[in-house]
Amino acid sequence: MRHTTKCGLSALAALALFTSSSLADFAIAGRFFSVRVGRGGVDVTAPGVHVVVGRPACNPMPMKPAPVVLPPDGVPLEIAPPAERVPLPGERPSRPPTIREFIAGYKPTPGKQQIEVVHPFTNAPVKVSFTLPEGNPQRVRLGGGLRRSIEFKYGGKDVEIWFYRNGRVVVRN
Repeated sequence: MRHTTKCGLSALAALALFTSSSLADFAIAGRFFSVRVGRGGVDVTAPGVHVVVGRPACNPMPMKPAPVVLPPDGVPLEIAPPAERVPLPGERPSRPPTIREFIAGYKPTPGKQQIEVVHPFTNAPVKVSFTLPEGNPQRVRLGGGLRRSIEFKYGGKDVEIWFYRNGRVVVRN
């Protein structure tokens, strides 16, 4: 047991010696031992063992300054345009919503509806008119594979808005 403790403490002292160039101070205290590592070195104490290792006498090499890199002659230094402004919560964005954003924030109400969304294939704003039946839909979801759709599932009477690749929009009641 004593041999294992001495080997463990020796390994810990060696580890602490190699990390003594760091600026952190820490201490580990057990029932029969203590290890303190700081700027002044390492101090290990155990029954019958007391090891003090001072700080190494070497100083780290100073870093070289980073080289200045300029573009070649005749090549202007381009600066990226500023990023788009992010709307604040509750503030309406300046563009119509995508169909995903529309589904996430839309509360269906019965009657005639007119919305403006970004067409998923042409990325152009498109106005869509449709009529929703009475009651609450069981599910509102984004559907489709080759074409995208907004589906309002009411059980017996469903409303689907289909967006085609050629820019066409079809409403099916």
